[in-house]
Amino acid sequence: GKGKGVIKAKPKEKKTTQQRNKEARRKILEEELRERRAEKAFNKAINTLPEILKEFARDQASKAAQEAYDHTVQVAKRRDEEKGDLGAHPTRIGRSAFKEAPLQVPLPGDLEESQGSLRRLRLGDAVGASGGSAAVMERTASIHRRALIEPPSQKQKKKVGAAERLKRRQELRAAGAPRWF
Repeated sequence: GKGKGVIKAKPKEKKTTQQRNKEARRKILEEELRERRAEKAFNKAINTLPEILKEFARDQASKAAQEAYDHTVQVAKRRDEEKGDLGAHPTRIGRSAFKEAPLQVPLPGDLEESQGSLRRLRLGDAVGASGGSAAVMERTASIHRRALIEPPSQKQKKKVGAAERLKRRQELRAAGAPRWF
């Protein structure tokens, strides 16, 4: 019917003078309490200022010492790189450390295939890589050596090796090699 869902406001009761005075006194007390708390916090902050300054000085000193250490390490690393001594400071990112591959040089048999000239010898053939991938492999090794990215784990290397072996088998089979190979 009528008036369903309509909420009627209750008429406000009038406050007496005594109630108004009591509220005014309470507001004044609350304001004074708030001011005292703020003053107390301010005084506490001022009293802890020497301690904060000491802590700041300690932080600055440790930061300066760390920067000096980092600089000396960087200078030593740069000096070692200039000397060619890259293995002096092994760096590790992640689980596996970078292991330098053994130096591979072209053998006399490789030179015979290229008609005895080092200039005609393809770099990939000399180091066992296919085509022009030797430059990519060397660049990747350089990035791992300088610890810019994480070197691949042994598992990843095995997967790559298995894929290469499979590819070689397929090429040999396509060339007419026996099935067992």
